Amino acid sequence: MKNFSKWYNVVMKLQILNKKRLVIFGVVIILLIVVAFSIIIYKNECKTTTLVKPILNESSVASTTAEGYKILQTTKYFNLVEKDGKLFSESNNINPKYTEISGADPSSYKLRDQETLVSNDYIFNIAKGGEGVIKVNGADINSYKLAGICDSGEMEATSFYKDKNYLYLKGQKIENSDPESFVLLYDGGLLMAVDKNNVYLGCSVNTEIDRVTFQYLGGGYAKDKNSIWYFSGKFKKAFDITGSPSVWVDFNTFEYVGDGYAKDKNNKYKDVCVANTEDQFTQCIYALTP
Repeated sequence: MKNFSKWYNVVMKLQILNKKRLVIFGVVIILLIVVAFSIIIYKNECKTTTLVKPILNESSVASTTAEGYKILQTTKYFNLVEKDGKLFSESNNINPKYTEISGADPSSYKLRDQETLVSNDYIFNIAKGGEGVIKVNGADINSYKLAGICDSGEMEATSFYKDKNYLYLKGQKIENSDPESFVLLYDGGLLMAVDKNNVYLGCSVNTEIDRVTFQYLGGGYAKDKNSIWYFSGKFKKAFDITGSPSVWVDFNTFEYVGDGYAKDKNNKYKDVCVANTEDQFTQCIYALTP
């Protein structure tokens, strides 16, 4: 009798264990079915999506314009369109203008970034407004790429580019430039950058700055042995919008302290500056040091 009771208990435990296994097995089967249906739905959705060309900052693409140009690609600043086998840039405004990208093939071009198009072994920089096209001469097509936007407010093609040999601006190489050592220091609207040979302020090489003693302070301010610079202008004098007299900046004690403020032994200066063409230097708003 004892043996029967013992075996009965063993059988009951096995039945309970098998029931648990069956429940777990059932849950796994349900999960697999759900995953399978999800994959089928995803594949069907993918089949309905057609990618013709990669679009940067895309907007809706129409088939043709009112002038009969076929729209191939849209960007934030311009459209790329085709007509009679030729490629054009179309300005994004109420009255669009069309600029032929001479030498480019509308069937095989590649848009590398917001301003650079490559086709038929040619490199083109396109103005942000789409109304100007610059063919880049002498650049290495494989290593050519964006280095920094020198003026984000301009609608022209005002970016620095580089290949393995030089820096480029507006389609022309910058002699004595060194792309390997090129470093962006500030790009908050107007660029400030250096390489081992030059200082770049805005959209130009500043030959007045002493490269050896040049140091970037922060917030768009910099210094060399002769001057304080704020972006592309010398910072010698500051004014107060409340009508207080202008003050001269103390060169020896001038420093950047962060959060858009600089100071010298006399005053604090805020990074709201304007070019003073009459005095040939930049003035910045200042507040008396507390």
